[in-house]
Amino acid sequence: MIFLCLAHSVAPDLTSNIVFASTVHEEWEDFRQHFAQGNAPRIYQIQKSIASYE
Repeated sequence: MIFLCLAHSVAPDLTSNIVFASTVHEEWEDFRQHFAQGNAPRIYQIQKSIASYE
C-alpha cells in the first residue's frame, strides 16, 4: 500500500525509475540516490558571482 502511494504521488519522470523496485526500501533508496547528488559547478558559479561583488 505504501509502495503504491509513493508511486502515485511523485512526478511522472520519477515513476519510470521506481516501477522496477520490488520493495519500499528500494524505492526510497532510488529517491535518496536521485536527490543526494550535489551541484558543485552551480555552487562554484554562485560563490564566484558573490565574490565579484565588492
